[in-house]
Amino acid sequence: MPWTHIVDFTNAINAGTEPNSLFGGRSGRFLLRGDENRAVAGRPSLPNEFVSYILAEPIMAKVSSVEQALVEQSRRITYVRIDVGSVEGLKQGMELYVHSPSRIFDTAVVTSVSEHSARAVIEQRELNDPVPSTDWELSTKL
Repeated sequence: MPWTHIVDFTNAINAGTEPNSLFGGRSGRFLLRGDENRAVAGRPSLPNEFVSYILAEPIMAKVSSVEQALVEQSRRITYVRIDVGSVEGLKQGMELYVHSPSRIFDTAVVTSVSEHSARAVIEQRELNDPVPSTDWELSTKL
């Protein structure tokens, strides 16, 4: 499994969408090699470098600055700085979901991490949606 798929999997676990409660606690989006109908228990077995991607508690963050916003091929791409980093458990590739304003369904994908801050990109397909700003609050939990 390429590393991006492993990070997608850990993001789904952190978001609370894996295992999927709609499927009775079984995996929904990620296959279990013939065990799709078995209930999921415990933590998954992952390569050592990805074990720390699964969080014990959600990470809460705020957008601390908007660095750049541009429109490409009818989507807005905004680069932001957030106020948490590696000390808080954030890692490159992690997804954070917008919690405030609450009607926004966007995600921020972490592109680089320092000790107490990180850079992330928010891609919006709806150009009428609000532009990301410093009042946005984010979480790894959906």
